[in-house]
Amino acid sequence: MKKFYLFVLMALMTATAFAQPKKGVVNRADLSATSSRFQLAPGKAVAKTPSETDIITEQPAGTVKRYLRTGRAMMGSWGEVYEYEQNGSVSKVVFGDDGESVYFYMPLSSVTYPAWVKGTLSTDGTTISIPAGQQIVYGITEPDPDEGYEGGEVYAFRLHLMELKDGGNGTFTYVIAEGDPDIVWTVDQATGELRLTCTDVDAYNIMGIVYDTPESPEDDGQWNGYADYNTVYVPFNDEPTVMPEGLQTEQYSMLYEQSESWSGTKVLGKLVDVAFQGNDVYVTHFSADYPETCIKGTIEGDKVVFPRQLMLVNEYNDAVYFGTYTSTRVDFDWGDFYYEHELSYDDVVFSYDAETRSFSTDMNFDVNASAIVFSGQEMFEKPQFKPFNDVPARPADPEITTFDGYEGDNGYICYAYFTIPTSDVDGNFINPNKLYFRFYTSENELYHFQRDNYVRHEETDGWDFEPTWEDGMTEIPYYYKDEASDISAENAYFRYGELNRLGLQSIYRGGGEEHCSNIYFYGEGIVTAIVTPGNEKTACGKDVYDLQGRRVSSVSKGIYVQSVKHADGTVSNRKVVLK
Repeated sequence: MKKFYLFVLMALMTATAFAQPKKGVVNRADLSATSSRFQLAPGKAVAKTPSETDIITEQPAGTVKRYLRTGRAMMGSWGEVYEYEQNGSVSKVVFGDDGESVYFYMPLSSVTYPAWVKGTLSTDGTTISIPAGQQIVYGITEPDPDEGYEGGEVYAFRLHLMELKDGGNGTFTYVIAEGDPDIVWTVDQATGELRLTCTDVDAYNIMGIVYDTPESPEDDGQWNGYADYNTVYVPFNDEPTVMPEGLQTEQYSMLYEQSESWSGTKVLGKLVDVAFQGNDVYVTHFSADYPETCIKGTIEGDKVVFPRQLMLVNEYNDAVYFGTYTSTRVDFDWGDFYYEHELSYDDVVFSYDAETRSFSTDMNFDVNASAIVFSGQEMFEKPQFKPFNDVPARPADPEITTFDGYEGDNGYICYAYFTIPTSDVDGNFINPNKLYFRFYTSENELYHFQRDNYVRHEETDGWDFEPTWEDGMTEIPYYYKDEASDISAENAYFRYGELNRLGLQSIYRGGGEEHCSNIYFYGEGIVTAIVTPGNEKTACGKDVYDLQGRRVSSVSKGIYVQSVKHADGTVSNRKVVLK
């Protein structure tokens, strides 16, 4: 049943992942502040419970109000309990038409199961009392044939007030409070805030969940480490920015930087859509995680000002904002460093060129999945927006930052980390959908990826995988995606066989023409004159033939003739041997 216990723990956690928590804040992805003074019961089998359940999953009728949730929370995992700040998610509360029924949606901050609990508003409107013991999670596990797990286990959890209990040896745990009292919220009638009466983890009760296992008395009612306290619901009235219906958009490029302590600063880019309506500027499709959202700025003379604004509230109740942040480099004594980021509420101010309708800034902006703490879900440094035209261009030179290898189970494996700029040699953005890259080995020979080296079999690897590309692939699209072939626009694994030298080249086919970058060799830099300025022997287009003179689209082991067409119209041929 260990597998089942792990499943339940993972299912309860929200899907939001924070890249860099605010200083002093511990969140779901960085639970570094272990509360070792708390003790959990060991994970035990969860017995089947009756199939009937009174869990409320449909939104009740009434007036819906939204609140920003703040406070402290706890999470249990592997016998440890972690404390962290609630991340400012948006909660829904329905006030029933009868004037007394009140329903809280997803009442525990770290549990995203779509359930409601019902409470009663006092006659004077100052408190809301929620009877304890209501289910907030209920489900049946799916079978897992690979693990021999039949599934069918019912899992359920109930909401209760918990009180501190001495567990001995300097540790404490929580049990259902004596008398199983109601969970009480106070209502500030002046501000509209709702406050949980659990305010101190060491002195008062917490609101937590326990196992609902009536057929297993030894487990029933055990606290699993999830809890909230000191919670405040603040009325939330922000509305997501929406682009006016029917507004015509134009394709723009967005170039931006990305700085990381281990890889330095890279210039990246993507295509976005921009629309103008009077002095209003709308930008959409800039977020990979939320592509249909948009942001709105206002032209003010030679500036475009984008205020902090709500993009959407997602399925996990995260308030997703567009806004800015600050970055501070923190250096260690031994030479390493990292960036510490802080949420900012300042406007993002761009310089605006009215003639070209371009705008750029030295500020940073991000997609932030919280209203009150920095999450850095997507980060963009010094972004530049320009109208995009599909014209011929020579791509900027790539760079290999790491090239190494190790002995794998089936032979030696080499790997490389690299940067493929999405800009031309003049710094202009180029369309990544028309950008490709390829590798070279010794004597400037093209590297051919052998498909058999990337096939996975369940009997040997534990899972099946068939690459989507043809055997002998030499060119990789910038946006190449495959299940697990270890090839992307940032890194590649070369299976199998040791490589002593590795070069990288970009190819761009925009504007109906093909142009190539210089070849960058790891440790040597640009060592070929294939495409240096003024050299008419620019390589643009290669064909491969067998020894019978037939053009082939894919290759395996054997001898081939590679025909290279140059920009000056000449053609050169060379023999290629694949062993």
